[in-house]
Amino acid sequence: MAALRWLYTVAAGFAVVQSVQTFALAPDGRVDFQFTGDFVVFLVFTSVVVRFSHGAIRHFYKWYDEKTEGWLWYQPLTDFFGLFLEAFFFLLMALALKDHSQFAVYYFCLLAADTFWLFFVPVGDPHYRNWLLANCLFFVVTIPVFIWLRDRDTVLVATLAAMTIVHHVLDYVAPGNWHYYFPDVPAPPGLTWIKERWGNAFLKAGDLLWGIMTVQPLRERVANRSRGTR
Repeated sequence: MAALRWLYTVAAGFAVVQSVQTFALAPDGRVDFQFTGDFVVFLVFTSVVVRFSHGAIRHFYKWYDEKTEGWLWYQPLTDFFGLFLEAFFFLLMALALKDHSQFAVYYFCLLAADTFWLFFVPVGDPHYRNWLLANCLFFVVTIPVFIWLRDRDTVLVATLAAMTIVHHVLDYVAPGNWHYYFPDVPAPPGLTWIKERWGNAFLKAGDLLWGIMTVQPLRERVANRSRGTR
């Protein structure tokens, strides 16, 4: 899986280079950028690629370098197609930086691909469910804005930027995620406080969301009836 890891890294890096060209270069090759909505979208894109790449590389190391068992037989193929699809949407987002509505569509597709991929990896660890919860929260807020207010460019860009920040914060401060991303680095005091105060509620929300998305309560009722219990 080392080859896939490096392929993903190269694809993400190429997408960042393409985003700089789209944002900063005029058609004739001159440097031409302004601190407008395009700049905000560029920052959103760069931060998303960095965080997704960080999570993907940690996923590769966790399942294929740090562990020798526990992953499912189909997981390598799922990782190949799922993460390749994410890298593909990185490139589309980079090409659409100046078309903010189209960029938003590719952004949604990226998160949809990430959510779909999460269904096929072991999700017992908290951070995988945290990713699901953060993705769904992003959709709940941004999709209505896109549907009804996408013609108001300032509102759309501001919503994407704000929810991207929320998405990042939820990812890095969620219980268990800090040590997933930074295994040997002590968590900052602020994150420790958040974990102690809100950690259990966040994990329960992630478990509930996972149960709903996988129809887990229905499965449990069927299993209980087959055992003659309620």
